[in-house]
Amino acid sequence: MEKTIKINLKENTFDVEIRGMSLNHITTLSTISEDVAENLKSMLILLGAEPSRAAEGVSLLLQGKYDIQDILRVCLGEI
Repeated sequence: MEKTIKINLKENTFDVEIRGMSLNHITTLSTISEDVAENLKSMLILLGAEPSRAAEGVSLLLQGKYDIQDILRVCLGEI
């Protein structure tokens, strides 16, 4: 199975591409949010966020407590 996740912070969107996944493993799709979160955290760190703040921000995003704009402000300052 091959997964590609692309995150566009300016448009607040992401694209997920999955190739070679058997239909028998369709339940594995529930982990996509975790994969997107890990990619977002990595992207925030690459953009200069402290790793702990990036992790906390992504956690709050997944909990629905913050939106992506809040996360960007907290982790990176205004973008």
